[in-house]
Amino acid sequence: MKLSETILNRILGGGLVLGLVAVSVLLVQGQRQRAERVPTHQQWNELRTQTSSHLTTGDLIRIVPAWDNLGRTVFRGAVAGSEDWPFRALDWREPGDPIAWMGFERLVLVGWKDYVLKEQKRRKGLGTKWQTLVQSGRLLAEAIELPPSPIRWNGRDTLTSGSIEVNRISEAGKSERCKRSRERKDSFVCGASRSGRLSRQPLTDIVQLRMVDVGDVPRECVFFEPSKSHPVYQFTFPSVPLHGGDTILLRAGNALRDDTRYGPARKPKPGRIQVELSVDGKSVVVDDFHRYDNVWIPWAVNVESSLEGNSSHSIAVRLTGPTGGGRQLCFDLYVMGAGWADWGPLGYGHRHGEEPSAISVRRQTVSLSAPESSRTD
Repeated sequence: MKLSETILNRILGGGLVLGLVAVSVLLVQGQRQRAERVPTHQQWNELRTQTSSHLTTGDLIRIVPAWDNLGRTVFRGAVAGSEDWPFRALDWREPGDPIAWMGFERLVLVGWKDYVLKEQKRRKGLGTKWQTLVQSGRLLAEAIELPPSPIRWNGRDTLTSGSIEVNRISEAGKSERCKRSRERKDSFVCGASRSGRLSRQPLTDIVQLRMVDVGDVPRECVFFEPSKSHPVYQFTFPSVPLHGGDTILLRAGNALRDDTRYGPARKPKPGRIQVELSVDGKSVVVDDFHRYDNVWIPWAVNVESSLEGNSSHSIAVRLTGPTGGGRQLCFDLYVMGAGWADWGPLGYGHRHGEEPSAISVRRQTVSLSAPESSRTD
């Protein structure tokens, strides 16, 4: 009996060893096959060399897949605007933000062939007239002419050099005017210490154009941090040119990542962030999202076509932080002409506890009249 058990144990032990060896061989083969499919640094360099003669100023290079760092490293400096941060002409962010592409003349997709083809399908709103620039082994470079930029007015530029009024409002309802910083034109300082240097100001006293991670992607937007004592910020753009058929596009989100999917479970605290957009004193958007939602939400206000010619209008954006503060908010604002929706999804992120995905545009319509004194046509 003992002899039989010994023989059986040896057989089982030998089978286990052989099984482990077989699994190891399969793993090694799988890793080798994957390595053979992954483009090497030399192959990326070859693609850059072959593509260089096809690239020109006005091109936006988009690297796919986003997680292949070799692509963005090799193509850094390939065209004007791709040399240094924030790499306006070199995009690998996922998902891509079409607004960051507006103003470029051509989109050049560069990367793994399968991913380039998938990206083309995702960008079908841009058309089908793709041109193959280079196909080199597993890598591919395709280009398409971009339509003219639909951006007619940009709140970011107005924040830097135009007419804008920035106010923060206390918990008691008292409004306080923020002043433009002498150090940076894209910054405003609020509070009693407005004359001091930016580096010495608390973050809750600064409004600034920044590149921050909001809605899972780095974006350049108007950044500020509501506090418990000053939960409300209002931005008034007094002279925005509008005419019938335009679209006012507002996007906003929470720039302070607090994602429980990657850490201990946390019970959401009460508190919502409210967004309001007004035109000529008339509230046309009132919406909100939870303090832990990591979102970048787009709202589109269509101006009725009955508004004739160009006229100047006041647009106000008002954001209210949650009770107790502890959030960092960001927004951008545009006036769009025809065709803006064809560029692709403009919002992204996820509600608390959910997976990230595209966020649909939330639409409204506004009817405006143009005072004779404000006509600009």
